[in-house]
Amino acid sequence: MKNEQKEISRINALLSYNIIDTLKEKEFDKLAQLASIICETPIAIISLIDSQRQWYKAKVGIDADEIPLELTFCQYTIEKDELWEVEDASKNELLKDNPNVTVENGIRYYAGIPLQSDTGYNIGTLCVADTKPKRINEKEKIALKIISEQVMILLEAKKNNESLIAELRNLLKEKELESKKILEKN
Repeated sequence: MKNEQKEISRINALLSYNIIDTLKEKEFDKLAQLASIICETPIAIISLIDSQRQWYKAKVGIDADEIPLELTFCQYTIEKDELWEVEDASKNELLKDNPNVTVENGIRYYAGIPLQSDTGYNIGTLCVADTKPKRINEKEKIALKIISEQVMILLEAKKNNESLIAELRNLLKEKELESKKILEKN
């Protein structure tokens, strides 16, 4: 029951960003591209994970826009509070039978870091992947951490801007009503 409540809170934190199924944005695209370049991987993804799927806000090297939750590597990453690196997915107990691994030229290398909300819930991931086994160095790991923090700064800014816009609209409506009342009195 406790895990179920935690998952509900995590999903609520994710939904508070109002980001799922939004259009692509160059700021996020550039951060995914940067992760791919730094780690020298053909695949990089900024994803958000709801209760049924992993949705890609930005991506490099893949065509899909989302994947069912049960097929994701990132479902395991969001359970952690740090970078999770898998040097060869075909040898990893959690991943070796995953269709993304068993397919010809499947994923072998994976590194993912959780995207943590301001309330402490992991709402998604920044990850990189390759079709050959590898390992990234400490500087690349630090770079992924910095990029993941920048993703969250962007998400927080978008959330705050939406909140301010809603407040401004409400204020304008109130002022409009006040003005109408003044005009009606005259």
